[in-house]
Amino acid sequence: MDCIYVKFFNTPTIFKNSKKVFLPFKKAEALFYYLVVHQQATRDELVHLLWGEMEEETAKKNLRNAMYKIRKAFDLNIIISPKKSIVMLNPDIKLESDLKVFLSDEENAIEIYDGEFLQGFHVKEDEVFEGWMSENRGYYRDLYIIKLQEKLHQLSAEEDQEMLEYYAKLLVHTDSYNENAYRILMNLYSRQGSYNKAIDLYNRLQQVLQEELGIMPDVATKDLLQEILSNRQQEETRSQGKQEDFFYGRKEEVKRLLNNYRSFIKKGSSHSYLVVGEAGIGKSRLKNQFLKNIDKKDVYLMETNCYQAEESYFLKPWNTIFSLLSEMLLQEEIDLPPLWKDILSSIFPGFAAENTTVSISFVEELNHFNYRLVEDAVLGFFKKISKIKKIVIVFEDLQWVDSMSLSLLSSVLQQDQGKNILFVGTCRDGYDKKIDKFMTKIKKHYPIEEMLIKRFTSQEVGDFVHKMLPYVLPEGDLVEKIYKETEGNTFFILEYIHSINKKKDFDKITPKMQDILKSRFLEVSEEGRKLLNIISLFFDKASLDLLTDLMNWDELQVMQIIEELQNKNIVGELGKGSEIAFQFTHLKLREFIYSQQSPAMRKVLHNKVGNIIENRLKHDKVDTLNYSRLIYHFSHAGNQFKALMYKIKNINNYLDFSYEVFPQANQINTEKEEFFGATAKELLQSLKELEVELQQVKEHHPSLKEVMKLQMEFLYIRGRHAIREGQYKEGVTYIRQMIEVSRKVRDYVYSLKGYKQMIYYCIQTHKTEEMTLYVEEGLALAQVYDNAKEIGILLRLKGLNKMMMTEYTKAEEILRTSIKIFEEITEFDNKYVINIAAAYNYIGEIRRYNMKFSKALNYYDQAIAICEENKVIKGLTQFNTNAAQAALEMGDYQRAKEYLERAIDLYCQLEVFWGRAVAEGYMALLLVREGRYKRALAYLKTAEGYAKKLKSPYELGILYRVKAEIKVRAIKNKVIGEVFNDYLDLELEVYCKRGIALLEEIKDSYEKEILKTFLKGDR
Repeated sequence: MDCIYVKFFNTPTIFKNSKKVFLPFKKAEALFYYLVVHQQATRDELVHLLWGEMEEETAKKNLRNAMYKIRKAFDLNIIISPKKSIVMLNPDIKLESDLKVFLSDEENAIEIYDGEFLQGFHVKEDEVFEGWMSENRGYYRDLYIIKLQEKLHQLSAEEDQEMLEYYAKLLVHTDSYNENAYRILMNLYSRQGSYNKAIDLYNRLQQVLQEELGIMPDVATKDLLQEILSNRQQEETRSQGKQEDFFYGRKEEVKRLLNNYRSFIKKGSSHSYLVVGEAGIGKSRLKNQFLKNIDKKDVYLMETNCYQAEESYFLKPWNTIFSLLSEMLLQEEIDLPPLWKDILSSIFPGFAAENTTVSISFVEELNHFNYRLVEDAVLGFFKKISKIKKIVIVFEDLQWVDSMSLSLLSSVLQQDQGKNILFVGTCRDGYDKKIDKFMTKIKKHYPIEEMLIKRFTSQEVGDFVHKMLPYVLPEGDLVEKIYKETEGNTFFILEYIHSINKKKDFDKITPKMQDILKSRFLEVSEEGRKLLNIISLFFDKASLDLLTDLMNWDELQVMQIIEELQNKNIVGELGKGSEIAFQFTHLKLREFIYSQQSPAMRKVLHNKVGNIIENRLKHDKVDTLNYSRLIYHFSHAGNQFKALMYKIKNINNYLDFSYEVFPQANQINTEKEEFFGATAKELLQSLKELEVELQQVKEHHPSLKEVMKLQMEFLYIRGRHAIREGQYKEGVTYIRQMIEVSRKVRDYVYSLKGYKQMIYYCIQTHKTEEMTLYVEEGLALAQVYDNAKEIGILLRLKGLNKMMMTEYTKAEEILRTSIKIFEEITEFDNKYVINIAAAYNYIGEIRRYNMKFSKALNYYDQAIAICEENKVIKGLTQFNTNAAQAALEMGDYQRAKEYLERAIDLYCQLEVFWGRAVAEGYMALLLVREGRYKRALAYLKTAEGYAKKLKSPYELGILYRVKAEIKVRAIKNKVIGEVFNDYLDLELEVYCKRGIALLEEIKDSYEKEILKTFLKGDR
C-alpha cells in the first residue's frame, strides 16, 4: 500500500514511499497543502482561494487542471470528487504529516516543529492563499510557544537544568520578545556561576527590545540583572585565585594607607598619597590591597585609569568618574541645579542621564561653555556630594594623565583642602614635569605625600618565594638566581614563581626575562592565543561584543576561551554595570603578546578594530569618547587618512568645548595661564602637526574628494581658532577658503557652518554690509536643501542684520517669519525653542530703539518666559539686561533693578561677558539714584573692566553714557562727588563726546541723543 508523507514545518516537502514528489506548479502545490490540512473543500472555496481574480469558468477549468496534474505527479487517484461540488483527499490512501503529529502527539510535538508552517513557500499575487497561510503560520507558532511554556513549567519542577536550558533556548529563538524565557536562562546561568553569559543574554534582550519595539526590559528582568551583578561581585570577591589574592610585604605602606584612611573618616589629620615606583613593582597591587580593606559603604569610591594612548585627549579619565557619579546620583536621588546638569552632560557624555537634553543656545556658537563655568560646575558638584558622604578618588597611572584632567583634579583637591576628599594615585617614577608641577602646587593647599615603592631585597625575595611555594627552601642557588634575574621586581618574581609552580622544576626554566614571559603562555590553547593577540590590540579594554565581531565567534565560544585565560590569570574582567570587557592582568603581559605579532598582522587587525568601532558610532555627543580609540587603531594600522580624519574631529570637539565666541578667555582670566592645563601653545602646535599630516595625506591618498573634505574640516577649525585669538584677517581667509572647498565637494552642511561663522564675525565687528552678503548666500543654500532649522536660524540672523542697518519694519517682518518656522519645528523637536525667544528679544530691541519702552518690555518678557519654561539659562542674561534698559529709560527703576539683579546673578553663574558691562553699568546708575554711592562705584569699575576687555563700541558707549549721567549728578551733589570724583576725573564734555563717537558706529542709537542732551547741559 502506498504511503504519502507531507512535511509542513520548515521547508515544505512531499514524499511518496520515502521518495520526494515534485508538483508541476505553485498553485497545484498550494491546492494539495490546503487539502491535506482541511481534508476536503468545496470547489467554490478552492476557486476563491487560488483563482479568485479570474472569470468563474476559467477558474474552475484551472482547478480541474491542477487536480489532474496532482494525480499524475503521484500516479495515484489521490484527489477525488464524490460530489460535483466537493473536492477531497482519497481516504483509501494512507497520508501522514508532521502537522498531524504536532497536533496529536504531545510527547513529540515540540521536536517535530523545526521551523515555521510552509516556511519559504509563496504563491505570487495570491493574497487569499497568502492570508490563509499567514494565519495558520501564526496559529501553529503560538501553539508551539504554548507547548514550550508548558514543557518549561514541567521541567522547572523537575529541576532538569540541561533540558531546561535546551527548551528555554528554543523559546527565545522562536519568541525573541519573551522575557520570561530570558529570565529562565539568566537564572539558570546564574545558578551555574556563568554570570557573564547571563549578563550577555540580558544585553541581547535589551538590544532586541530597543531596536525593534523601542522599549526597555520590564522591571522583573531588570531586578534579576541587578541580582546577578550583585552575585557576580560577591563570587569574584570570594573566588580570587591564591596567587591573585596573595599579597606579600609592603606592611608599612599598607598600614600607613589604612591608618590615614581611618583618620580621614574620623575627621582627623589625614593625607592623600601618590604611590610612585617603576613598572611592575606592585603599585596597583598595593592600591588594590588598600581598597580591599576599606568599607565601601562609608565613602563614594571613584576609580579611573589614565592610558598612554589618551594622554593628549582632554578629560578622558574624568569621563569614567562622571559616568560613576551619574549612577550614584540616580541611586541616591540627589538633585542638581539644571545648569550643572546641562554643563556636565555636555562635557562628560557618560554623565548624561536618561531624558536629559542639552539646551541649545540661540546663537549656536554661544552654547560652548568656557573653562571657568565648567570648573565651577565640577567644584560645586563635588562640594555638594562630599557633604553627604566622603569621597575617595583613585587615579591609576597618573603619568599618562592629560594636562586638563590634571588641572581639574588640582582644583577639586585644592577646594576641598583634605576635608572630605581623599586622593590616591599611582605613578611611575621618573614622571614628567607636569606631575612634578602638580605636586609642588598642590602641596601648598592640600595635604599630599609621595609613597615610594622600592624593589624587594634578596632576603625579602627568599621569604616571598617560601610563602608562595612552601615546598621550596628559600636558600641557595634558587633564591639567588631569582633575585639576580628579577632584581627584586614584583611582577617578574611572580612570573618566575608561576613557572616553577607549573613545571615543579626550576632547572627547566631559562633564566631570561623574555623566556619567563614565554613560559607563561606555553599551555595556552591555539584559540586562546588568537584571542590574546586580539585583546593585546586594545590599550584600555576589549569588550565582549567587539571580540565576537573580530573573532567571528559567538559569545559562548569567546566566553569559554576567556575562562581559560582567566584561570591562568592572564586576563581579567572589567565588570562595569552590564558591560562585559576584558584586559590583561598586567601591562607587561600585553606588551609581550603585542610584540610577538608581525607588524603586518598588527596593521591588519588594528584597521579591522577601527572599522568596527567606526561602524558603531551613533553620530551624537557620545561618539567623542571613541575618538581616541579610533585615532589609536587607525594610526597603528597605517591608515593615515582615517587617523587624520578623527584627529580633526577630536580637535574640533576640543574647540567646541573651549570656545565662547565673544570674549577671549585668556583676556578675562589672565591669572589662569592654562585652560585646564591645555595651553594655547599646545593647541597651536597640534594645529601645525595636523597641517603637516594633511599635506602628507594629499600626496598619497587616491581620492581627491575625500582629501578635500578633510581639508575643508581643517580649514574650519583653523579659521575658528584664528578668529578666536583675534587674528581676524587670517581667520577670515581660512573660513572663506573652507566655504569655497565645501561648495566644490557639495557639502552644504559645512558651507552653512562657514557662512554662520562669517556672520558671527561680522556681528562682532559691525560689518553689516558684509554680513548681508553671507546671510543671503547661506539662506539661499538652506532653501535649496529645504533645511527648515537652518532657514529659521538664518532668517533670524537676517532680521538682526536688518536691525543693524536700521531697517526695522523689514527686520520685524523677517523675524516673525523665523518665529513661525521654529513654532512648527518645536511641535516635534523642542530643543530649538530658544530661537523663538531670541527673535522676540530682537523685536523688543526694535521697540526699544524706537523708544517704545513699554511695548519692548512685553517682548522681552515673552523671551524670558520661553527660556524659564524650557529651563534654558544662557539667553536670560541678555534678555534681562535689555529689559532692564527699557524699564530704566521709561523711569520704572524698581522693575529695572529686578531685571538687572537676575541678569547679574546669571552672569556670575555663566561667566558670559557679552552685555555684562551694560548690566553692571546700569546697576551702578540705579544705585546712585538710591544713594548707595560706594556700591555703585564698585559696579561701575567692574563694568569698565568688562567693557574694555570686550572692546564692543556699543558697550563702551553705554559705559560713557552711565559715566556722563553720574558726572552730572556729582556736579550737583557733593556727596556723590566725594565718592566718584577721583574715578570720574575728566570733564563731562569728554565723557559725552567719547560716548557719542563710539555710538556713532551703531546706527540709530537713541543713547547718543541722551549724551547730546547732557552735552547741551539740559539736565
